[in-house]
Amino acid sequence: MTSTTPDSQIEGLRERVRQAGESVLAVRITTAALVAAPCLLFALIASLIHDPSEEAAWGGRPAVVPPWLVWLGVAFVLGALVGLMAAALFRRLQRARVRRTLATFSREQQAETLTPLLAHPSGDIRKMVAPLFRELALPTELAPVAAPDGRGDEPASPEQPW
Repeated sequence: MTSTTPDSQIEGLRERVRQAGESVLAVRITTAALVAAPCLLFALIASLIHDPSEEAAWGGRPAVVPPWLVWLGVAFVLGALVGLMAAALFRRLQRARVRRTLATFSREQQAETLTPLLAHPSGDIRKMVAPLFRELALPTELAPVAAPDGRGDEPASPEQPW
């Protein structure tokens, strides 16, 4: 029977969070590519079947925007939007999974797990970890400090004239 130390559990969880953040990037790229691919195919077909003689229907003036360029723009915008939405949804699902796993640790261990990930180079990991860290509601002061005494040269309040 093997028992794992809390440090190894924390490092294991930290690695799972890193992998979850990297999978968000993969979901974003894959979704954007899958959505953009048909639009790019339409752009290719439109560029192949575009007949410049159709411009005569416009009084000899060239078309304002060629159809292939329109489909290329649609591919870019649609792929980016759907990819970003899919990544946000997947990040949210991963965050819920990590939250359930973190619930088995003490608050100090949770903070110890999440703190290094707040400065991770991947924006997806930071976006996934920051709300979890805020939910810990840890005190932000190093040590509570009492209000300083007056120096004597502060202005008096209007209710208390000299």
